[in-house]
Amino acid sequence: PYPQSVGLDRKLPTAMTLLVRTAADPGQIAGHIRELVNDLNPNVPVGEIQTMDAVATASREFLLDHLKTRPRSRSLERLAWHRAQAHDVAIVSASPQMYVDVVAEQLDAQGALGTRLAVDPRGRLTGGYLGRNCRGSEKLHRLEDWINERHYPEDPVVYAYGNSRGDRK
Repeated sequence: PYPQSVGLDRKLPTAMTLLVRTAADPGQIAGHIRELVNDLNPNVPVGEIQTMDAVATASREFLLDHLKTRPRSRSLERLAWHRAQAHDVAIVSASPQMYVDVVAEQLDAQGALGTRLAVDPRGRLTGGYLGRNCRGSEKLHRLEDWINERHYPEDPVVYAYGNSRGDRK
């Protein structure tokens, strides 16, 4: 966002994230990225440049801290009830799979179903999805697939909880 594109009466953001895909070492191109951004707008600072592995590690640390410092008591109580009943639990979210995996691991859930991010043959994120975004009716489809893969002897009773409009579908 630049003053000419947002109007001079609006404030510029104080922070933003720039994602750059490269086969090179990010440290080697950091100076060039800073120059390009400065050429576009010298008022936008470029802070720390990180690799995808560093972003994934920071994301994991953020999630662990978030789960520890902002627990949802009612949700955790309900989860404890399901565990006491020996129910299988799956966390289903539109969040990226790498986040949902951490949450499921921390909550001892048997399943983690999130939005799968597409990667190229070299393991780099492409910016697309592998399959569909896990929101709305896709959550139900993904949960049905997960249930079918478990080969329950009878159709299981499903309890579902949500916190967004997309969870009502």
